[in-house]
Amino acid sequence: MVACAAACVHETAEARPPMSLVVKVLEGDVPPENLNDGVPPMRTGRT
Repeated sequence: MVACAAACVHETAEARPPMSLVVKVLEGDVPPENLNDGVPPMRTGRT
């Protein structure tokens, strides 16, 4: 559940997984690692 919550609060909508994928993860059909497939890592603004 924590992985789903974290994936759903990305700053931009494009970086968030579709809800259909979140539901599949919560149901146990898809591993949580798939939530961020194709999503670039968040930038922290630090260099």
